[in-house]
Amino acid sequence: PPQHPPTPLSQLPEMAGNAPELLLLAENPLGASGHMEIGLSGPATPGASDATPVRQRRYTAMLRPCAPGASSFAPPEHGPASPMTVLTLVDITEMRQIEALLEESRALLEHRVRVRTEDLSRAARKVEDSRRRLQALLDNMPDIAWLKDVSGRYISVNVAFARSIGMENPADIAGKVDQHLLEPEEARFTREIDLKVVSSRQTQRVEQPYTLPGLGVRWHEVIRTPIFDEAGMVVGIVGIARDMTERRRMLQELQNSETELLRLNELLLSSQEEERTRIRQ
Repeated sequence: PPQHPPTPLSQLPEMAGNAPELLLLAENPLGASGHMEIGLSGPATPGASDATPVRQRRYTAMLRPCAPGASSFAPPEHGPASPMTVLTLVDITEMRQIEALLEESRALLEHRVRVRTEDLSRAARKVEDSRRRLQALLDNMPDIAWLKDVSGRYISVNVAFARSIGMENPADIAGKVDQHLLEPEEARFTREIDLKVVSSRQTQRVEQPYTLPGLGVRWHEVIRTPIFDEAGMVVGIVGIARDMTERRRMLQELQNSETELLRLNELLLSSQEEERTRIRQ
């Protein structure tokens, strides 16, 4: 085969051109093998100034030892004293550029996720602060108070509510519905009123009985008010119940007294009339 002068590494990119892979034969006196990644500057652009950056391409270089005469790539005239190697250069410039773009995209995505996570954390803290303020407000009310979603599940109740049904921790009631806490008929009636609040979008005031542990049937005046979101949709119901059992008892006693007074008055009038009739006779 014809003899070729040694090729400097700086000319390899020009020799490779657009070829994805370049095979070369090189002297390898140390018998090195393996692979590495190298960067080689390409040929200068015609007419470009010295200050113009030289284009650099990235290659994967693989060294494969080749004994003289063992391959057509290793002419035997080099002799056993001149170990040879086949140098394979694979152009990975575009792959590295894509990897760099992917890394930039990953960094940008991580930044956005971090910012979004921080925003969500701040929003969660605000929600938690609002929940605590609401709970503090409910717990400082002497009346029974609660907050439900439109499906009838309790979101929050105050201490008075929990104690009225024989529980100590209001948080244990969150997520429950009236069927878990009330007598069946009372739960059914309560749900009917809740649905009426949602459909009418107006406050409902009713008097209804509740069967409470250790207290029996207690009558309450209950006010239910719809809660609206920013779009004007009903998203929940806030309720307040005041025990009016004693007031009802007093009113009933008053009515009974009035009835008895009327009866006695009629009896008195009747007796007077009978007395006048007897005297005239």
